[in-house]
Amino acid sequence: MDEIFPSIHRFTVGKTGRSHTYLLVREQGNLLICHANRGSSVVDFLDEVEVLGGIVYQFVPEYADAAKGKMHGLLYQHFGCELRCPSRDQAKVAKKRECPISAFGDEGVKIGHDFQAIDIGHTVFHWTNAGKHFLIPGHAIHQDDGDWDVHMHMHAFSDPQLPMRRLSELPVDYLLPGRAKARDEDFFTFTQG
Repeated sequence: MDEIFPSIHRFTVGKTGRSHTYLLVREQGNLLICHANRGSSVVDFLDEVEVLGGIVYQFVPEYADAAKGKMHGLLYQHFGCELRCPSRDQAKVAKKRECPISAFGDEGVKIGHDFQAIDIGHTVFHWTNAGKHFLIPGHAIHQDDGDWDVHMHMHAFSDPQLPMRRLSELPVDYLLPGRAKARDEDFFTFTQG
C-alpha cells in the first residue's frame, strides 16, 4: 500500500502489466476504486485500512474489474462495504462477487459533494480533494506510446457526443490509471502546482 497523494493510497498487483486499486480517504467515508480482475493486495492491508477509517463503498468501473475470488466478499465482511457498479454490468458482476451489489444507471452517482462516478460508456471516477481534481478512469483512458486513447461504448448513448461532453467538462489535475504497463507513468499531471 503506497500513499501517492495525501489521502490517496494505491494497491498494485503485477509487474509487466499492473492493476491499481485506489483508496480515497474522505471525512464522509472512504471509497475503494477497484481495478482488480487479477486480485488485489488490498486484503493484505486490512488493519492499515481500518486505521484509515475502513471502506464505506467499493466501486468497479465495469464487470471485467470485479475481482475473481473472494476479495469483494472479504472487504464486505470486514468493513460492511457494498459493491457498486454500472447497471449494465450488474448481472456479470453478480456472478463474480460474494457481497451485496448496488447498481447505478447512465446518470452515474454522486457520493457527497466531492465524488462522482460518471458514465462515458465505461465508468470513470472524479474526486475533488484539497482543491485538486483527480480522474480515475480505469482502462477507459490510457496513454499508449505517448498518445491518449479513450475507450468507450458510444453505442450505449442516443447522443454519441454525450460521453465526450461529460468528460470534457471535468476539471482534471491528475489522472490515476487503473491499468498500466511497467514503463508507464504512475500518474499523469495536467496542471502546474
